Amino acid sequence: NRAPTLHRLGIQAFEPVLVEGKAIRIHPLVCAAFNADFDGD
Repeated sequence: NRAPTLHRLGIQAFEPVLVEGKAIRIHPLVCAAFNADFDGD
């Protein structure tokens, strides 16, 4: 995070929920905000 963070999307967080396995699961609608993808790298 580089200053200044002056907009509401500057800080984002999730509430963790335990699931089976070793993967982290996120909803597809938040991928753009976190620059996330599912290509495995």
